[in-house]
Amino acid sequence: MPQDQQRKKQFDPNPNRDDSQRKTPVDKEIDDIIDEADEIVKRNKEQAKKKQPSRQ
Repeated sequence: MPQDQQRKKQFDPNPNRDDSQRKTPVDKEIDDIIDEADEIVKRNKEQAKKKQPSRQ
């Protein structure tokens, strides 16, 4: 894997760009879906805590 990363850096026409500028619209859509999934997981965990009877 490190060789692939070095190769990408070596052939990058503009190495000064950061990752956010390299993203394609599909990459941005994937990030949005991942963020949405993270929110759903977070909400589900909170709801599960509320439904769980408190142990005393």
